[in-house]
Amino acid sequence: MTLEGVVDSRPEARAAGSRLHLEAERLYRAGGYVPVTGRVLLYVGEGHPEVLAGDRVRVVSRLHRPRNYGLPGEFDFVRNLALKGIFATAFASRADDVVLVMANVSHPLQRFIDQTAAGMGNFIGKAVPSVEGGILRALLIGERGYTPPYIETAYANTGVNHILSISGFHVGIIALCVFHLLLGVCRNFQCLTLNFNLRKSLLIITLPLIIFYLLLSGTAPATARSVIMIAALVFALAVEREVEPVNSLLLAAMVILAVTPGALFDISFQLSFVALWGIIILTPIFMLPFARFASGTIAYKLLLFLMASLAAITGTLFPVAFYFHRVSFTGLISNLIVVPLMGYGAVVLGFMALPFIFLFPFVARLLLVAAAFPVKIANSFVLLVSNIPALPLLNPDYFDLFLFYLLLLVLTFVSSRKFQIVFCIVTTVAIAGNALFFKGPDKGLLQITFFSLGQGESTLISFPGGKTMLIDGGGSAARGNQRGRKIAGACTVGTGCHDRRLHGVDPRPPGPYSRPSLHCR
Repeated sequence: MTLEGVVDSRPEARAAGSRLHLEAERLYRAGGYVPVTGRVLLYVGEGHPEVLAGDRVRVVSRLHRPRNYGLPGEFDFVRNLALKGIFATAFASRADDVVLVMANVSHPLQRFIDQTAAGMGNFIGKAVPSVEGGILRALLIGERGYTPPYIETAYANTGVNHILSISGFHVGIIALCVFHLLLGVCRNFQCLTLNFNLRKSLLIITLPLIIFYLLLSGTAPATARSVIMIAALVFALAVEREVEPVNSLLLAAMVILAVTPGALFDISFQLSFVALWGIIILTPIFMLPFARFASGTIAYKLLLFLMASLAAITGTLFPVAFYFHRVSFTGLISNLIVVPLMGYGAVVLGFMALPFIFLFPFVARLLLVAAAFPVKIANSFVLLVSNIPALPLLNPDYFDLFLFYLLLLVLTFVSSRKFQIVFCIVTTVAIAGNALFFKGPDKGLLQITFFSLGQGESTLISFPGGKTMLIDGGGSAARGNQRGRKIAGACTVGTGCHDRRLHGVDPRPPGPYSRPSLHCR
């Protein structure tokens, strides 16, 4: 069918191709058109269409109902799209297949912001035409589609994948730099220092800049959470009230869920809040054995940094293991190196370059080249550390998650230290007992699982001794047999292999001959 609609959000660049969200307007048929309504997710196989939010486009494609593949424990793609109001998907082979009919027909503010971000992204790509340039686009404007997949995998394996997203750490550094820059300038004017409370006034002035940066970077949940918490802090300081971190965190969650209730089911939303929750609650507990250290010493600050990293890893331990079936503690090492390099080096230098892109391009290019240097060092370190194997032993279920979150609630809202200790012991025993006595009822049996992969299929054999064999990676309705080659190449036929990406299979619409998976024992 020939579909016409308006792009209603920022186009998403991906490692291969891109994605567009369309507000459907009409379908063309022989002799006329039919008015339609609803949102359509359009996949573009190769290239990036030169369109922005608010542009009317036309494409010839088949329309599909979103369907899950039928893999055990897979991501519920249908529900995820339904929460966004999307009930149809389409596919275009190349960017040239998406025809621009008319530009700027709606969403003027979103279009202006997206146009600004696109201009900055293109400049960064030309100034640093390498892997580091793709990472700078992710760090500064939230475009992660230009980061090579092997880099994404290495950062995820080392527990520092959060650094590639614009999170509270990035926003906090930027807000702090802007505030101190304005404070340093305003202190030179006596009339300002005598007539205004510079700290309060400049914090209020900084807030609109941070909100604009939130819109520029794509309003990810972690970024929105940070901006809301900073806004709460600014308001509290303006009215001379104390700020309670847990209350600020809950306020940010309530605001985001009030605007987009479906964010509750977003993994990035969950991990972002649980990580910060862990830092707020667990860091003081982990620092108790080191209370004798003087708070101003370098040793104390280093310990505090390490305990904050451990708290974030602990806070996300069970959710990460539940969703991704692997746990890595190499983040304790990686954060010590990567966070200063990327945060205080690349982010600060790169953010300083953004205003100069449209004013003094030469200065912006120099700053971006300088920002690429710490990124290159961080990449080398991450690729080296990523060879350390993860821990595949933890595989929690919903009962474990319930106990884990209940423990965090007790540590947060129960003040009795004795009760906290007793509850920690009881929770640990319950989780260990669940793992030892109530899991793995099929252990020691031969299991054969037939996966449904679009127009192909795949067979996973689990032997009684614990080894696995994957036979045939299947195919893809959208890309012929490329998906099959991808899985088969990553996990070839043989013992001892297990492709954990089966739980995050490429969510494209299955073919018309898709069958549900069968599990035989």
